[in-house]
Amino acid sequence: MTFPHRHCHNAGLVFELTLGCVNQALIRATCYATDDTAFVKAVLETVMTPANENSPIEAIRTLVHTYADAVTRHDTDTWSMTWAKDGIWEIGRGVQSGRAAIVTAFDTAMALFDSVVQLAGNGEASFDNAQGRGRWYMTEYARTVTGRTVFYLGHYDDEYSIEDGRWCFKRRVLTWHYQGPADLSGTFGPPPGYEK
Repeated sequence: MTFPHRHCHNAGLVFELTLGCVNQALIRATCYATDDTAFVKAVLETVMTPANENSPIEAIRTLVHTYADAVTRHDTDTWSMTWAKDGIWEIGRGVQSGRAAIVTAFDTAMALFDSVVQLAGNGEASFDNAQGRGRWYMTEYARTVTGRTVFYLGHYDDEYSIEDGRWCFKRRVLTWHYQGPADLSGTFGPPPGYEK
């Protein structure tokens, strides 16, 4: 995002930008003693112009964040709807094919944890008509049912497709970067028993 450059004598211009999840922004602007109203208006219009919510990349961002949010809330129904009916999920313990098998594997994995917080990080995606590919990094904090705390870092390599008028995951393959204590004194690479 770029702003018009203008030097204002005896004027202060303060902007606070707080980004929320997926296309939500709260913007507060305070202008002090400036007679350059055209400059202020131009900056406000630039900041407050919304992203195109119908663009494929915005749809994929929403998809990725919905996935992570559903993991955190252990909302199997919402999580399952991020998948294509013939989706493929690979997290290092065998390939799960089809939404039903993927959901079963998800519930089995989630049963190991008392609580999980998954955060979706930086990523990118490209598109060819109704197909797409992307990579998204994730961070996960969890406590197992036995009381052990774990911290995960990894990224998903994705394939996307449109199904029933919405973007969904056609394939997600997880690459593990780290698992262990949050101070990074643990193991870099996949957790024990997981494949790369």
